[in-house]
Amino acid sequence: MLLLLLMNKVKVIYKGNSFSINAESSSFFRKFSGLMFRPASTSSLLFAFAKPKKVSLHSIFVFFDFLILWIGEKNKVVDFRLARPFKMLLSSDKKCLKILEIPLNSRNKRIIRFFVGNKKI
Repeated sequence: MLLLLLMNKVKVIYKGNSFSINAESSSFFRKFSGLMFRPASTSSLLFAFAKPKKVSLHSIFVFFDFLILWIGEKNKVVDFRLARPFKMLLSSDKKCLKILEIPLNSRNKRIIRFFVGNKKI
């Protein structure tokens, strides 16, 4: 089976700062598996929804830390969270139209540092 990976350049805005992030578009199946069983060097993942909704995630079988961005209208970040491996519930009280899962790796160093500071990556 041939899998076509669609990469998007996603511009996100938070507190007047904007970032462009390369992210793999998610298929229906990818929405359920996310970063599970992938290496930390993997691409960021983009999940898009038809209408604003509250979305909860988990990090079961994700073996590395990653950043979650909940994105609302006009690509504004409405919430974010640093996710640790094997957590059952990662949620936000805010509704979103998109979610970005961003692995903590050298490719994403700039955006990770902006959101979580100078913690060791």
